[in-house]
Amino acid sequence: MGCYAFLHLGDFSIGEFKSFIPFVPLLMFVQQDLCIEQEHPEDNVICKSCRFITTAKKAKDRLNNRGLDLFTCRHLFEEFRSDEIRQFNFQLRIEDSYENIKNPIDFDRYLETLARIFNDKDKSLRFFPNTTEWTDDSDVQILVNGDLFHSQATAYFDDIVYCVFMRCFLEVIPGNTPVTLDVSELIDGGYIEEQNLSSIFDSYMKLMLHRIELDYKIYGFVIEDDPSVGARLQNRIMELNEDQFIHHVLNPLLDKMGYEHIQKLNFHGPGEFGSDIMPFKYTTPLGTLEYYAVQAKATKIHGTSAKSGNAAELINQATQAFVVTFVDDLDNEQKRIDKFVIATNKPITASARKVIEDAMTGKRKLVFLDINRIVDLVKKHRLVQYVLFSNLQ
Repeated sequence: MGCYAFLHLGDFSIGEFKSFIPFVPLLMFVQQDLCIEQEHPEDNVICKSCRFITTAKKAKDRLNNRGLDLFTCRHLFEEFRSDEIRQFNFQLRIEDSYENIKNPIDFDRYLETLARIFNDKDKSLRFFPNTTEWTDDSDVQILVNGDLFHSQATAYFDDIVYCVFMRCFLEVIPGNTPVTLDVSELIDGGYIEEQNLSSIFDSYMKLMLHRIELDYKIYGFVIEDDPSVGARLQNRIMELNEDQFIHHVLNPLLDKMGYEHIQKLNFHGPGEFGSDIMPFKYTTPLGTLEYYAVQAKATKIHGTSAKSGNAAELINQATQAFVVTFVDDLDNEQKRIDKFVIATNKPITASARKVIEDAMTGKRKLVFLDINRIVDLVKKHRLVQYVLFSNLQ
């Protein structure tokens, strides 16, 4: 008895979760994947179904972006794989019917076994296949019996084991396979309020981020200097478009650094500041105010004039930003910016940097933030979890 959430790859179920929505499968979805179908008997709105739906390709790309790629899965598999398994032997006496043998399944063989399980449409498969239907496949038997991973893995790292299981399944199935997390039963059972459906994903992602934050506070001293974090952040940030770069990296980063009144510029036209972020201010340790504006780019900044992101374009924008005045709502007085920030989620070539600096000689008002500097600041100001896991939609 009870109400369940179900995770399906096509028609194949790989998870049943009693009375709660699990964190791990949510990593494959975004809020926009939520599909709610309703019926209206006698003007009463009753939720008929509530599911998150995406494709295997999109789910795999999202997990890759969050660090759970196939390379990581291989590493985790090898770390948690059991050296020996217990296998039933019909030739032994009943009290000695099991014997320990060497585990024959490596990572590649694991992927092949998952592919066979998914592709055999003649067998009625669920999260753990029915052993009687796979008596002729010893590899499936090992997966079913749960001996593939050692006891410490299943006792203390069951969520990691499930992450590997889930991500590896996505690797071996067609990219257009529907991936569905069905939470309809939880609504009918009262575990989820219907009025909360529209923001259910964001609510659970906040819980997940809080969990990650707490784990990081407790254990973060161990992994804070992990060199792979920088590479993951760089890949994630470099894939963002300009709006995503502003909203999910620059704005939270500047806010964390103590800058005030950070707002994206929502129009471009006469009298604009030559920037993507409205002038904002910073109170120095001496109590004085400095005003900044930001020009954000989601492209490599270079010296070639024919391409977007060229140095001449940025010089014009910087010059314009320093000339235009604005009113500080704190004292209602006209101001001009003190510094202009050029921020990109790609590299800035040495030649472009020199051209821009030479054009602004003596002003010392430019700040360059390329992808390497952005990654360093994200790590320094403890925004790693947010940048890697935040919903970009």
